[in-house]
Amino acid sequence: MLTFFLVQYLIQEYSNTGSGRERRLYEKLLQKSRGDRQLVERLIEYERRRSPNSSRTDLLQTAIYRWERDRR
Repeated sequence: MLTFFLVQYLIQEYSNTGSGRERRLYEKLLQKSRGDRQLVERLIEYERRRSPNSSRTDLLQTAIYRWERDRR
């Protein structure tokens, strides 16, 4: 039983790290694009050209924001 809680804790901690957040954002954008990985990469690259010093997490957040804004 203790092992279960330890695993749950580690999963939660991992998902709160930068890489876990980045992964979740990527998956969210991938879901919006209906699984089109090439489109996701193009969207990220577009944001990178607009803001070359941003982190990948920031680029993903901006791409998602722009996607949602443009779909209103």
